[in-house]
Amino acid sequence: MKKSQNSKSDPEKLVSALVGQIIGSSKNFKLTKTQEGEFLRIEIKLEKEDIGKIVGRGGSTIWAIRRLTSIAGTNSNQKVFVSIAE
Repeated sequence: MKKSQNSKSDPEKLVSALVGQIIGSSKNFKLTKTQEGEFLRIEIKLEKEDIGKIVGRGGSTIWAIRRLTSIAGTNSNQKVFVSIAE
């Protein structure tokens, strides 16, 4: 089944869902979204003890989050950048 042309992926919702599942709570982080033309920057603000969970061993978890949001951004004609802040 194909999505309709009007339906677009939302990278911010994707990041929120992924981070919430990884750290176990949607209350322990905040997302800040900045849109500049076709560029979308999503900053994840976390508690210090949760940063390691999001980064993962060797950066593998944050790499996967960035890759998935990049794909979601492509579906909505955006270039998405995900960063982490304390």
